[in-house]
Amino acid sequence: ALGTGCYVAVVSGELCEVVQLIGPQAEPVSCADWLRAGRDASFAVGAGCMVSFYSDSRDGAERWVANGVAAHEQPVHALKWAGPAVWTAAGGALALWACSGDLWSKQWSCNLSQPAELMAPSADGALLATAGRFDRLVKVWHRRQDGFAFSLACTESNSFCAHRRRRKRVSERARNRNRHT
Repeated sequence: ALGTGCYVAVVSGELCEVVQLIGPQAEPVSCADWLRAGRDASFAVGAGCMVSFYSDSRDGAERWVANGVAAHEQPVHALKWAGPAVWTAAGGALALWACSGDLWSKQWSCNLSQPAELMAPSADGALLATAGRFDRLVKVWHRRQDGFAFSLACTESNSFCAHRRRRKRVSERARNRNRHT
């Protein structure tokens, strides 16, 4: 899915052909992300203070159908799927949303000192890395009993993109060394 002005163009992966044009959204599209789980696919689109969710109906010209919205107090500038849930960054707030039936509800949120513009969840959704646009500080969020907490990771240069990498095996000695630094 590509945001173009107030529209979302759903493009086929094989021929880069627009298969459906969705919109118009109330405001220009600021972010979009896909979720593929087996044969099922969904995507989310951030436009202004709203996130719209779409699922694949596998039926005719209107293949992608809206299946919910999530309203935010500030404009959404980043979102990422983490399993069946969606992380959103809107203004200085970070939130986790989940769907029950056709209703999307906020499961957890917190205010940040600086807006998170880059996000990358782990494959199992247990971790989320966030950073500001040109930040040298990355927050790695992890689940706790009462919500989420973060650890800090410093980088040598500014952060420009965030994505998940395959996990490397870490020795027990290295793991203990990292806990004490």
